[in-house]
Amino acid sequence: MVQILGIDIAGHPVKWLTPQAAAALVTTGRVAWQCGAPAVVLRGGLNRHGERSMLAISGIVGLDGRRPKGWLRNALPAHERIALSS
Repeated sequence: MVQILGIDIAGHPVKWLTPQAAAALVTTGRVAWQCGAPAVVLRGGLNRHGERSMLAISGIVGLDGRRPKGWLRNALPAHERIALSS
């Protein structure tokens, strides 16, 4: 099964996405950029002009919007978090 790596805008990995989840993010404008060759090409139906809709999604997508919950909290080891907070 094909999976797409979703990374935040800074380049940190967020999660693996299914093609369906990645397509939902692309079509709702939550993907800032894509990197690499298309990992999956999704084909839709025909419009009234007879043209088939097609969505190519790369293997790595940069997710736009709010950063994921817990990203900053888990970015540093516990002993460094304590030193930074005091």
